[in-house]
Amino acid sequence: MQVLNVAEGKGIPLFCRQRALMKAFLLNVAGVPTRLVWSGRTIDGVLMSSHAFTESFVAEQGRWAYSDLSHNIDYLTGPDGGVLNAADMLFLISSGALSDTA
Repeated sequence: MQVLNVAEGKGIPLFCRQRALMKAFLLNVAGVPTRLVWSGRTIDGVLMSSHAFTESFVAEQGRWAYSDLSHNIDYLTGPDGGVLNAADMLFLISSGALSDTA
């Protein structure tokens, strides 16, 4: 996305949330249903870490597809060849069917 390249070229830091928000906005404007997904961990109500990414609806499969601009991931597919969303990935990793390392 050229907006990201321009910002980075000018030394403007872009975090995962800004990347995900821009992507979600542009895809929704283009007619692709896209939602912002945020994951975080708190201890005693204090945010310790977090990450934001998007999921876009793939109408042909009737499924949401995980996508992460910060990690250059367009989408991931599961053992059945269908796109995965964040919940699918968590289930597959926790069941040992998918590795959590690239």
